[in-house]
Amino acid sequence: MSQLSNSEAFSQAYLKFKTVLSDVSDPKGKSKYIYGSFPILLIDKRASYPLIVIEPVTISSDALTFTNAKKGPLQVTVDVFATNTEDLDSMSDDIAKTMYDNDSSFTISGVTNMSLVSSSYSNFSRDRLHIHNRKFIYEFDYWWF
Repeated sequence: MSQLSNSEAFSQAYLKFKTVLSDVSDPKGKSKYIYGSFPILLIDKRASYPLIVIEPVTISSDALTFTNAKKGPLQVTVDVFATNTEDLDSMSDDIAKTMYDNDSSFTISGVTNMSLVSSSYSNFSRDRLHIHNRKFIYEFDYWWF
């Protein structure tokens, strides 16, 4: 994908992140493990985990440069859900490595200066299923003309 277009920035950015994160391997070998929102119908099925959720990107405009190019922050949140901490850590390591390994492909798309704003951990139990979650928030500079 080349430069993100202003008219399709949200959908193109999501597809870019989904493409990049498809390089993250699923320890269980499932063919579908990346979602755009939490797959609520699968919440109680142990075989559904681990899984990755790429939340919708957020974009805002906060600067006009001397060349009339606009720059603003683009933020994406990536969640990993797993039923054991080994899978959670393995996929989390793979996400961090994959994002940084693909930094140059983001730059080509007009998305620069990647930074990991935060990562957090939480867990919850649901119907005798203990689910671990790690949330990554990445922020980039997004340029458009």
